[in-house]
Amino acid sequence: SKGEKKSYAFEERMRTLASLEGAEMSLKIKLGHFCLEKLRKNPSPVLLACLARIATRRLLWSDAAHVIAPSIVERWVDQLL
Repeated sequence: SKGEKKSYAFEERMRTLASLEGAEMSLKIKLGHFCLEKLRKNPSPVLLACLARIATRRLLWSDAAHVIAPSIVERWVDQLL
């Protein structure tokens, strides 16, 4: 159906954005907040995985300068609980 195709396209865009380890920190933080907002309205394993990917402490391709500060990630976790 049209709704399923739209949902799939949205999820694929989110997966792609979450995988951009070298993205500017402000973009990664905004993306994390966006995932949290969407998760509150409609829990989704895809969005949760995206948030986890954005918040990861060990990056595959980027250096530590691209890791989001623990204080921000801790606030995200608190909001999820």
